[in-house]
Amino acid sequence: MKVYPSMKADSLQKYVALHEALVKEKSALEGRLTQINQALSGSVAVRTQVAAVAPAAMPAKPARRGRRASSGRPRGRGGRGRSTTGKSLKLMALEVIRSKPLTRQEILDAVKKDGYVFSSTNPLNSLSAMLYSNKKVFKVRDGKFSAV
Repeated sequence: MKVYPSMKADSLQKYVALHEALVKEKSALEGRLTQINQALSGSVAVRTQVAAVAPAAMPAKPARRGRRASSGRPRGRGGRGRSTTGKSLKLMALEVIRSKPLTRQEILDAVKKDGYVFSSTNPLNSLSAMLYSNKKVFKVRDGKFSAV
């Protein structure tokens, strides 16, 4: 990329403008801090005056960090599916394939039929991830899953 003198001048002008804006903002903030310090060290009359004006002038509180108050539901990873029987997807899939090996789609259909509700927009992906990540529980042969 070739740099022309006009490009250098434009970049320099932008830098100078940004620098001046930051210097102005800094001096305004320093002035505000001086006013706040004077108000805090002042008499009771000044404090009541500041208290009446402060809520409108104060910025909104930043978001809280850390734990939130409990919402009454169990903690853990959000977005998991749920079963009407209270069983996990893994347990329900195991029950389905106990009798004979099934494909992913057949397992998905059977689990849904048994009452498992997926929160994902693509339940086959969720089921596949669970099946392939639990190698000690599920084995695959010719595209069909069975219990180990």
